[in-house]
Amino acid sequence: KGYMWDFRKGYKLSGYDSTSKYKTAALAMAACITSSTCNGVTKEGSKNFRTNTGSTPSKKSGMKCWIKGDESEKYSSYYFTKKSNYNMDSLGTKKYTTVAAAKTACIKASTCTGVVKKASKTYYLSTGYTISSKSGYTSYLKGGKEVKRQSMIINVQGYSWQYEAPMKLDGAYSEKTTLPAALKACAAASKCKGVTYKSKKYYLATGSAPMPGSGQQCWVKLGSGSAFEAQKVWTLWEDYKLSGYDSDTTVYTTKTAALTACAKSSTCKGVNKEGTKKFRLMTGTTPTSSSGTNTYELSAEVKPSHDYRYTKTSGYVATTLLDKKVYKDFHSAAKVCGKNAKCAGVTYVKAKTYKLYSGGACKASTGAAMYSKGSYYKTEHVVSFANEAFKAQSPSSFKGTKLGTAKTIELAMVECLKNKKKGCNGFSWDGKQFSTYKYTSIVTPTVDSMVWKHYGKAVKSDGYIWAMKEKYRLVGYDSTTKYTTLSKATAACAKSDTCKGVTKEGAKNYRTNNNNTPSSSKTMTAYIKGSKWELHNNIYYTKIPGHAIETDYDKATYKTLALAAAACKKKADCSGVTYSSKTKKYRMGKGYTFEPSLYEDIWVRGGDKPTTYSMTITYGGYAWTFKQPYKLSGYVNSTKYTTKKAALKACASNSKCNGVTKEGAKNFRLNTGSTPVPGPKFLKCWVKGGKSVTKVGYSWGTYTDYTLGGMIGKTTYPTLAKALAACKKNSKCKAVVRRKDNKYFLSTKGKSGKSKKTNYKIYIKGSTTYGLLGYTYTYYPNYVYTKTDKTTYTTLDKAAKACATKSTCTGIVKESAKKYKLSTDTTLKSSKGKGLYVKGGYDYTDRDIYFGNEMFTAKGPYTLSGTKADKTTYTDRDTALKHCLANSECNGMTLTGGKFTLYKSSKTTEKYGSVSWIRRGDILASDTYFWDKQSGKTLSGYYGSTTYTTLAKATAACAKATSCKGVTKEGTKKYRTNTGSTFSTNNGRTAWRQEDPFVLHSKYYFTKKTGNKLSDVQTKAYATEAKAAAACIKAKKTCTGFVLKSKKYYLTKGWKLYTDSDYTAFVRNYKKVTKVDYSIYYTYFYEVDGPFIHDKLGKTAYATKKKCLTACNKSTKCKGCSYIESKKKYYTSTSKVFYLGEGNDRAYTKRGKGIITDGYLWSTEDDGNKISGDYLDSTTHTTLAKAMAACAKKTGCTGVTKTGTKKYRLGKKKVTEEKTGMTPYFRGSPVVAYRLKLWSEVPGMVLTSQQKTAYTTYKKAMVACTKSTKCTGVNYVSKKYYTAQGTTLTPSSGNKCWILGDDYVPYFTYDSTVWYYKEGYKTTGDIGFGTTSFTTRNKAMYKCARNPICNSVHYTSKKYHLRTGTKVTWKEGDNAWVYGKSTVDFTKVYLPITKGLWNPRPGYKLKNPIGSTTYATLPKATKACMANSACNGVHYIKKTKKYQICKGKTPIKATGYIAYPRKYPCDGNCSASKKSKVVTIDMKYCFTVTSIELSNKHKCCSKNTGNVVVKVGKNTCSTVTMKGKTSAILVDCASGATGKKITMTFANIGDINIDEAKLVVSGSDTCS
Repeated sequence: KGYMWDFRKGYKLSGYDSTSKYKTAALAMAACITSSTCNGVTKEGSKNFRTNTGSTPSKKSGMKCWIKGDESEKYSSYYFTKKSNYNMDSLGTKKYTTVAAAKTACIKASTCTGVVKKASKTYYLSTGYTISSKSGYTSYLKGGKEVKRQSMIINVQGYSWQYEAPMKLDGAYSEKTTLPAALKACAAASKCKGVTYKSKKYYLATGSAPMPGSGQQCWVKLGSGSAFEAQKVWTLWEDYKLSGYDSDTTVYTTKTAALTACAKSSTCKGVNKEGTKKFRLMTGTTPTSSSGTNTYELSAEVKPSHDYRYTKTSGYVATTLLDKKVYKDFHSAAKVCGKNAKCAGVTYVKAKTYKLYSGGACKASTGAAMYSKGSYYKTEHVVSFANEAFKAQSPSSFKGTKLGTAKTIELAMVECLKNKKKGCNGFSWDGKQFSTYKYTSIVTPTVDSMVWKHYGKAVKSDGYIWAMKEKYRLVGYDSTTKYTTLSKATAACAKSDTCKGVTKEGAKNYRTNNNNTPSSSKTMTAYIKGSKWELHNNIYYTKIPGHAIETDYDKATYKTLALAAAACKKKADCSGVTYSSKTKKYRMGKGYTFEPSLYEDIWVRGGDKPTTYSMTITYGGYAWTFKQPYKLSGYVNSTKYTTKKAALKACASNSKCNGVTKEGAKNFRLNTGSTPVPGPKFLKCWVKGGKSVTKVGYSWGTYTDYTLGGMIGKTTYPTLAKALAACKKNSKCKAVVRRKDNKYFLSTKGKSGKSKKTNYKIYIKGSTTYGLLGYTYTYYPNYVYTKTDKTTYTTLDKAAKACATKSTCTGIVKESAKKYKLSTDTTLKSSKGKGLYVKGGYDYTDRDIYFGNEMFTAKGPYTLSGTKADKTTYTDRDTALKHCLANSECNGMTLTGGKFTLYKSSKTTEKYGSVSWIRRGDILASDTYFWDKQSGKTLSGYYGSTTYTTLAKATAACAKATSCKGVTKEGTKKYRTNTGSTFSTNNGRTAWRQEDPFVLHSKYYFTKKTGNKLSDVQTKAYATEAKAAAACIKAKKTCTGFVLKSKKYYLTKGWKLYTDSDYTAFVRNYKKVTKVDYSIYYTYFYEVDGPFIHDKLGKTAYATKKKCLTACNKSTKCKGCSYIESKKKYYTSTSKVFYLGEGNDRAYTKRGKGIITDGYLWSTEDDGNKISGDYLDSTTHTTLAKAMAACAKKTGCTGVTKTGTKKYRLGKKKVTEEKTGMTPYFRGSPVVAYRLKLWSEVPGMVLTSQQKTAYTTYKKAMVACTKSTKCTGVNYVSKKYYTAQGTTLTPSSGNKCWILGDDYVPYFTYDSTVWYYKEGYKTTGDIGFGTTSFTTRNKAMYKCARNPICNSVHYTSKKYHLRTGTKVTWKEGDNAWVYGKSTVDFTKVYLPITKGLWNPRPGYKLKNPIGSTTYATLPKATKACMANSACNGVHYIKKTKKYQICKGKTPIKATGYIAYPRKYPCDGNCSASKKSKVVTIDMKYCFTVTSIELSNKHKCCSKNTGNVVVKVGKNTCSTVTMKGKTSAILVDCASGATGKKITMTFANIGDINIDEAKLVVSGSDTCS
């Protein structure tokens, strides 16, 4: 400022020169210079500088002062201090006439210290250092050489910074390694006033006044922040103003508008904010204090590049370079600098030479420039796509889950909306490609990147895009007005610069808001004001004012936005258009890096405006209204269908479904909503109408229990056909109505006019519809697709054949008669006189067929997929189906290209030209209908209230009622007819669903399909159905059925079925057979299937089943036996595969080892397998027995799988799958074991050759049967039992039979012993000792298992007897249990025989037999032993069947012996123990005590008086009274004194001490 200032830290000056407070030292010094009374400046606090009158500093901690010194002058790079009225000593003699000449000479002389002016034009040099006052003289004291001070304004982190060098700031703290890091930290710290650099480090500083510092630099933080508008830096000075209004006297209402205007003005130096919405342009350059006014001082020029602002300073070049790299242009350098945190800016050195620098050091350089990197700049805009809004911001990127990529912004929006269910809430641009995201946060800055957040529904109004957010509101009102409509509110908001959106607060209550941040609200809806938009070439463009796309697409320019947009549309990577107000031209842009621009605006390219069209098609038996781009609301379920056909088919069968929406590739959803709403252009929807009927060339949507008004005339029609034909001819007719009296009338009303009315039905007239070679076509006259192929076809059939084989074909255009062309287009346009056949879905057909007593549903056009059931391909249907029936893994087959292939899976996939037969299971053919039988299932809804006693009566009633869909057996003799057709699980029931009708000719079934025709129709006509059927049966190798058209019948050779209302098809099935399926036991589990024969039969013929099965059991290679009725022989087979045979042919397939339990036969399957599929229920059983018992009680249970240790689960399928560590057990037929035979039960069937004698119980009938060599089983018919001698099984509803099986004795384990149960039989042989009759079976078995002589238990006369015999003889009413293997521990078993107690030890003998005498019975032997004092036991010799008495006591192992060592009380050495008043003798074994003699010690008993209670076990033996001294006691026990211990309880035990005990006992087995 031309003055010298003496800086003192920790000092202040006194006296205020004015009341003003200044925010910087520079502003205070400038004010001080202009005042003659001001002598200095003091900093009293933050942003508080005061001018002072005092010049003497005084100490004051925390303050600083600058003492105003003398005026200084600079001459030729040297400073001279001017002192008026002063002289210097040591003056030279040479006189200079000008001060300039004198100063020049002084500078050159190193000894010169100054210049003195004595008078006008009289100047002398001085070499002295002393000055003295001298009136009229003026001295110029020579100072130092000028240091080149560098100064510039830069902008970083929202602040303007005054750069000074070589200068420094005091109060340095917090060291940083890079300039950007230091500036960022300082901007964030309120106490930091700048950054100072020294010793290659950057420090934050609290000082704000630059001071000289050699080799140092500093950056002073200016103002309270800065604004960036119109390519300029504006430093904000709060409570300051600039002087002088600009020639532009406009009062601007927004800061942005004012700053932009100032930037465009050549005279404007800043903007004053004088009040709310009051901004003025100013010409002054020095801010002065002004309370309540803020000023934005124009500080520097900004050059934006790659999302960062760069402040330009000309005439300097940076010297602290980041690296040695050279860039050819500024933008290339800035692109790298923006991504490098250490980069402080770009310096321009010379042409095509730009370098990056890291610090502030610089030097003057003509033509050079420094671009100091400031903060990044943000851009925001809103784009829309298909009524959805996306808000963009840059420079940003997403953090979260990346869902996919896209090439264009439109595709990115499409993909994000498609993946909305996956959580897509935005997409990003990384400079190369778009990516869709489920983002969790936004990372800013990310250079050259942009993100678009899903912002809500897009509403376009008043030139703006508004983002609609339901259940949200905006806060802060822009005005006090309440608007009654949304359009009025948005119109007002669009005109207001401060309005940010609209909130619907209630009905007819809309408010404008000045805030655009939504907050939650349950009842309100927010409309956030977005960007301005225009539509060009069907593409939305969003305006971003004051910006330009940084990268131009090319050099081309356009005069109008429309022309530029048209060019942009042709370039997929064109991101938008930039408009220059200077050139009045438009140019295309590339990429999404936008930069602020004073004279330019961007029109960002958004999404296409979709074209809307609709039509009606038929699909899956319904009429559908197709609309694009529309969607339906509400989901029926969570399933995503991969094809339109599958979705429409599913919707057609679901009463809750009202339509289908295609939400993306392979993503079709079923919807509950029926009102289409607009959506992205990839969306398509099909609104379900009524059931469609194709008649007289039209599709008709049907609605049951509805009627219409608008009856045309008074005519009624007796049949539907006549009514539809009349409607077709009447242009006014829109529908046909069937009244409850089954008469029809025509109506002018359409679907919207329908109303409920019971027993009425309406047929809404739809589009002209054709079924052509497997596809449906909807005909639209006077419309065509815009593009067609070149090939011309002369007939519609030829065109349809070509279209069917071309996957891209969307329809057929009829240009004229005999001129048809294919199209792959979907864009409609009107064309009078022409027509369009819109290709719909496949012509879906199905029919149920009877084959081998199973149902197959043939569906076209479908193929099966997955694993093949076998490797063979077949050339005819019947052979293929026979093999499928024989293969348990076969669930269907497919015909493609003339070949039949069997598959394990029944999953279908659409494939044109293919037909698949899906195996359904059991079938009932009754009352001209097929019935799908499902065990463990039920149907819903009752038709009528009647309960039928037989299935035949129920199906007969159901077949006659059009609303009846099936029959459910709810219990014994309880059948109900149902209206529901969907099976649901109910283990206790069986359901039969009504399927297709049939006709029967010569034992062959033909499925009747009205409105269908078979392919490959022959030309020969037959007059009657019977004649056509007979001809077809005769030619069954090639004939697939016949069709009826115009009262004539024609044979067919093709298996494809097409929809055609003029035809009725009769599809050939198979001849009627009786399917047999049960299981028998022959050591192994054998599954019996008839009429089937195994593959790979052996050559040996067996006369009987038993011989064949015996041979099969012996061979590991044998898989079963087959009975061939024509040969009346049995043959073994090495294959489990069997095929459909004839009559009584039978296949006996060997499974695992058989188990009989819980009334069923079970097969033990191979380890490493489980029953396929899910388990029947959630219960896990701990034992196999418990699991089998549970399975036996459940109808739907097929067996048990052992899943782990003590883990068993029930299954519901009849096949297995591999599973390591598991074992399956399959449940077979119910069985009865009786008369030592096993009888397999076959429900619903009886044996032929039933005999006349009737029995009241099955057991009586079975007894009779076993007595006859001709008997094959027992029939249960009409509550009576009959023997039968036939081998053929015939169906018999409500009845059953038991087939006589092989010998079998049921067995079980009880008390560690196996017992063989023989019902109706007896055994003999008395045991000869002990108790041998019991009232319970278990007690008898327990005793028998512990008696080696006992071999059976015989029940007779209500008692159970132990027997020695094992042979049984028939005795009705008796039962026998024969002893088997046992694991009873005989070391703990004791038998009382002839008063002794004996321990039976099978497999043991005793040593030292006594003499040679042998005994025939055990009682005799034990009696002899008891009489011989040397005898300690007996043993039985099995070989001689004799007993010996022995001296040996200890049994030793010996085969063929049973030892019976004798057991004595106390093992022969009884002693007494005394505790308190009780004396105890432990006998160890069970004895009945007769008497007890006790001896006491000699010196005792003088004190014993009172009673002594003697007990054996719990039984009282006797009570004895003691008086005085007693040396011995003899007690006779009462009867029943049995136990293992003897106790004597004394009233006064005194000095009792038992010395000896003698017992008289006999053995017993009654102790517990």
